[in-house]
Amino acid sequence: LSAMRSGGYDLEDALCELIDNSLWHGKAKNVEIKMSWLDETSKTSRSYLKELFVADDGIGMDKKILGLAVQIGKSTTFDSVDTFGRFGYGMIAGALTQCTLVEIYSKTDKGDWNFIQYDFDKVSKGQLIPEPIQQEPPEKYTSVIKNNGTIIIWSLFDNADAFGNDWDITNNTGSYKGDLGNVSHNLGRIYRKFIGEEIVSTGPKRKD
Repeated sequence: LSAMRSGGYDLEDALCELIDNSLWHGKAKNVEIKMSWLDETSKTSRSYLKELFVADDGIGMDKKILGLAVQIGKSTTFDSVDTFGRFGYGMIAGALTQCTLVEIYSKTDKGDWNFIQYDFDKVSKGQLIPEPIQQEPPEKYTSVIKNNGTIIIWSLFDNADAFGNDWDITNNTGSYKGDLGNVSHNLGRIYRKFIGEEIVSTGPKRKD
């Protein structure tokens, strides 16, 4: 597990693991991503994440699948080449490169909300991952969810780099500046086919 935490994911890559799951496994139509930051200790201090969550209105997971979701090497589509998530690795491995606590709420249509927690500090000491329990999420996580969906919450960040709450990608001189704006731009590029009503081409228009 300690070696896995040095797996080379940056925050954007780890975040993409969650979005991929929402779109491919969850078949979600809407995905919400929110971040909050720790208070800065001075005007010159760097910003560090306090919490990040991804919520979707996908098909959700029942207790059995939710229990599998936090186990390395477990996947409902193991070794499939038809979707992302082939080996049941990325969701937890990506999270652990950033933080030590992962909490997941999930609900299938007409089912109950279930909750599971992956605490790296406990698991790394040999404690078993607790079984999912029936538990509803706080309302602040459910704005895009009606009847079914999944919420993944990261907290206790320790490996993640400083991540500025700044939407401006560059400053006046053109130098790289805003982490948030840069990630937003890249996610828009990566998932453009899912979020755009049509894909705009920059090439020359056909005349016929």
